Amino acid sequence: MKNFDWSLEWVAMLRRYFEAGLSASQIAAEMGIDSRNAVVGKLHRLGLKRGYAVVPAKPRPRRTTPFRPPAVLAPPPPKTAPAPAPASPQGPPIELLELTNETCRWAVTDEPPHRFCGRLEADFAKGVSYCRQHMRMAYRRSGEEEAA
Repeated sequence: MKNFDWSLEWVAMLRRYFEAGLSASQIAAEMGIDSRNAVVGKLHRLGLKRGYAVVPAKPRPRRTTPFRPPAVLAPPPPKTAPAPAPASPQGPPIELLELTNETCRWAVTDEPPHRFCGRLEADFAKGVSYCRQHMRMAYRRSGEEEAA
């Protein structure tokens, strides 16, 4: 039913079913209403609410032993310096502003200042960004594993 007309008789019947403890689905079934939401909406508009008992939370057990701070831990091992980047055949790795269309753009450092391979085997204008070695590492066929 789209526009259900709540006559005074239907409202009285709704109240009786509600006071008898029937759920909204049961009331809808008893009254022949297609939607339980129609019943829920009318109950809400009438201000009829179910009184649910509030169950108090269980009290937390109290700590019987006093709090003790954890034992003093050994200091963490000192950070080791990162391994130097492997040198390219043309010399040490190059920085970002030294890259050209012919230099390999493979990043060899993870932290600033970022450095790149720099081998003169790339051709950026033709879409080749890396040297042969780094091209094999960057583009593998499916199922092909990294050579150890």
